[in-house]
Amino acid sequence: MKKILATFSLIFVSVTLFAGTLVYAPLLVAPNDGAENLMPDTELDWTAVAGASTSIYYEIQIDNENTFPDPYTTTSIFTAINAPKLNFGEVFFWRVRAVDGDEISSWSEIRSFSTIAAFLLDRPRNDATNAAPNEEIKWKTTATSIHMSGIDQFEIMLDTSAGFSSPAPYHIVYLEDAAPIFNLNQAKINGKGLLFGEKFFWKVRGIHENDTSDWSEVFNFTVIAGTTLKDPSNAEVTDLNFDFKWNAINGVTNYIFQLSEDENFTTATTLTVLDRQLSSDTLEFGTTYYWRVACEHELDISAYTAPFSLTTKAAPSLNSPANGATNISTTPTLKWTKMSGPTTFDLQYSLNDATFTNARIITLENANSAATESYTINNVIDSATIVYWRVRAKVKTSQISEWSDEWSFTIASTGIGEDTEQEKFTLYPNPSNGAFTISYPYAEGALVNLQIVNLLGKVVYENTLDFSDGVAIRNIDANIPEGIYIIKLQKEKKVLTDKITICY
Repeated sequence: MKKILATFSLIFVSVTLFAGTLVYAPLLVAPNDGAENLMPDTELDWTAVAGASTSIYYEIQIDNENTFPDPYTTTSIFTAINAPKLNFGEVFFWRVRAVDGDEISSWSEIRSFSTIAAFLLDRPRNDATNAAPNEEIKWKTTATSIHMSGIDQFEIMLDTSAGFSSPAPYHIVYLEDAAPIFNLNQAKINGKGLLFGEKFFWKVRGIHENDTSDWSEVFNFTVIAGTTLKDPSNAEVTDLNFDFKWNAINGVTNYIFQLSEDENFTTATTLTVLDRQLSSDTLEFGTTYYWRVACEHELDISAYTAPFSLTTKAAPSLNSPANGATNISTTPTLKWTKMSGPTTFDLQYSLNDATFTNARIITLENANSAATESYTINNVIDSATIVYWRVRAKVKTSQISEWSDEWSFTIASTGIGEDTEQEKFTLYPNPSNGAFTISYPYAEGALVNLQIVNLLGKVVYENTLDFSDGVAIRNIDANIPEGIYIIKLQKEKKVLTDKITICY
């Protein structure tokens, strides 16, 4: 009986000891012990603790010392809180315990962390050049995993003075109410009205209601001095109409464009342009112009670019038939290079007359639809005729270009499409030094008139060849200057032509 009572007493004591609810200490989750550069309101996180009641809550302590002599203390029914905007650049210790009615757990382990002392500058990179006058300025925390929060304001110092002592007030930017910024590890603003070509120094610090961070390190960047000219390229020969183009610059409200016939811009046309290009309208033929561009915003105007020059075309350029060409169709098509700006072209052509004394002139609209303009002479031109032609451009009646170069070509002696193998002559050597041989098997004992004509239509050598001896070969010693010439043989009404080059 005594033994049974003893056993019962032991059970009673055990029940008495374990009748109360046991509350375990929470386990700390984040931040990791010894974490650095955290935001002043960093989140403190721990595991939930099971309790006997639904009113379980947690007591949290934060202090600069691990003995917690004067802790910041708060409670929460949740398993995480944000720290109360702690001072920048300090080390803090923290712990948590659970409270379940009258039961209080032991304190958790003690962890430490440190808050960020100063922010890191990001962009523009230190010593960057060609920054825009509204360059985006960015700074960040020390790690991409740390979100920026707990900041009421950022103060940004931006100055042309390395010591931040410039008297100009717009060199200092103070940004209010930029925070709280959540879920970002980077903050940014756009500069405004930064001076062209100036070097700027900048630094940042964060502020909240309890403390101000240290200043960041100092970066510098240089704002772009101005724009860059693109089209037309320097010294280019242009049509009358085209677009002036230059590089766009962010933060510029407008561009100042100048055009002058004087490279010193003593007198110039000045225009304010919103876009990065400008139509030339219609310039004068054969004129050299100089142009340059400056940038402007509300606080500054850049220096003008170094000027570019351009020269407008003085006259159209002929295309085909090639100068001196032979065996051309009796209804030839004349082509010249397209020009932008002229409204009409005057085409002038003359038959066997290099002086254009009795030339025909035709006015044509500027089609501007292909690489070349063209005109076909539909009136059949006699075989072996030398055609001289030239073109000039006009802008309505106010501007008239110079005549183009004068070209000539020779109509085929037998007509295009006929059997020219029935009668022809050969000459050799070609090129020649002025002495050459003509072989004309079809002379048939006749008298044949020989003419050597230069490309201006002038007869420079003439002779009558007598083939009555039945020999088809004649040696010629023309003794004429170097150049390209047309050889014409005329037997009665038949005219044959070929081209020869004289060189010594």
